[in-house]
Amino acid sequence: MFTQPDEAIPPEVERYFDYNATTPIHPKVVAACHDALFSSWGNASSTGHVIGRKAKETLELSRKKIADCICCDPNDLLLTSGGTEASNLVVTTVVRHFEALYGKSHSAKPHFVVGSCEHPALMEPLRALEREGTVSVTVVPLVSPSPTDPAGKYCSEVCPGAPNADTVVAALKPETVLVSVMLVNNETGAIADIAAIVAAVEKWDREQTLQRSPPAWRRHRVYVHSDVAQAVGKVEVDLRRLRVDYATIVGHKFYAPRAGALFSRGLADHPTYSNSLVPFPTDPQTAPLYPNIWGGGQERGYRSGTENVGMAAGLGEAAWLVSTQLAPLMSHLSALSTLFIDLLQTTGPSTITPVIHHLYTPRAPNVVSFSLVETDILDAIKQGRSTRPSKLRAWHVQSRLLAHTPSYIVARGAACHSGGEEVPSATIMAVPGMAREVALNTIRWSVGWWSKEEEVRDFARALLDVADNILSQE
Repeated sequence: MFTQPDEAIPPEVERYFDYNATTPIHPKVVAACHDALFSSWGNASSTGHVIGRKAKETLELSRKKIADCICCDPNDLLLTSGGTEASNLVVTTVVRHFEALYGKSHSAKPHFVVGSCEHPALMEPLRALEREGTVSVTVVPLVSPSPTDPAGKYCSEVCPGAPNADTVVAALKPETVLVSVMLVNNETGAIADIAAIVAAVEKWDREQTLQRSPPAWRRHRVYVHSDVAQAVGKVEVDLRRLRVDYATIVGHKFYAPRAGALFSRGLADHPTYSNSLVPFPTDPQTAPLYPNIWGGGQERGYRSGTENVGMAAGLGEAAWLVSTQLAPLMSHLSALSTLFIDLLQTTGPSTITPVIHHLYTPRAPNVVSFSLVETDILDAIKQGRSTRPSKLRAWHVQSRLLAHTPSYIVARGAACHSGGEEVPSATIMAVPGMAREVALNTIRWSVGWWSKEEEVRDFARALLDVADNILSQE
């Protein structure tokens, strides 16, 4: 367990293996929220007196802690209610920027290039706009496994878990306004090479200009957004190195309350938003930002609403905690995940084969996405033969585990869409060659700050026992 001897432990964290859905709030974060709510209760916009100024100071200190965690200018951060608001704001911003530049009646529609495994907070507003005929969307597929990959492995074990720069660039068009690829996948932990994608997009933009190939009307550049919700507190997040234009930050994924932030490149240099229709300039160092929420002009007019100082304080404290402890925390998480994979691969019965999705691709150290499959069924799938239905459906295994004493908390996939018993994960099904029988058996196991080695060992034993019992009893 990654904790100090005198540190309080949140309740009910034992046997909890669903840290990717949400993390317990760290006791030090709870204390920071309490202190801010009790001592900095003023209106942070009422800076004409000491009470308001104290709230403002707490707010800005929190903003700085978040910025230090992800390596950016504090004034490039917009505090939001969470990740959904932040990602929605990116979508509406680039659409409005396109319309401000060219008018709503322009023959070309704003075009988006997105990864095949993006979060619904990005995909749902895009799908809604696409249905309205406002935008067009290209989904970039995952790359098929290479012939040089380890022999005998299932496709999802060797397939890269994120789009690469070449496939992204191949999808670009003159009317493309945004590329969005998450840094760490919320279901599999696969890490995308965002820096390479940004560099490739910038190169494509420069070449279009030099070759005079874009249409005469084109006056924008392609912006790049990354959802880094599952990266903060698990891997290094350096926005200066990644060079994205926008990044979504989600507090409850790294021991903070339900609060978030949006990084918008160059926001520090933007004037206070004036509700003007004048478009932002096309500047390689800045990205446009248009508000979704109108009101009292807080956050310099880009996100109105009285600032939630208490939640911001918690977000800042959590960012400070994970950034100052990142190296040992990553080591702790990696050791637990390595142990769990080893236990799955070496201690189960021969009748069951674990498939570790994206085993040979860069992954966050805290999450393992896997399927338990009957060995004969997996062999038949690999050989392209028809097979009987698997008995190891994830919902069946999970329900048995929950009835196990002591019970274990584990997920079948992302919390946003894990309700259907017979609906395979779209993220897992995005793997080229993925069989539905394997995808339906997928379980997402994720650990965090308070996870312990003995709990991992006990869980692996219970999981394999449950799966073995299912096969032997039915």
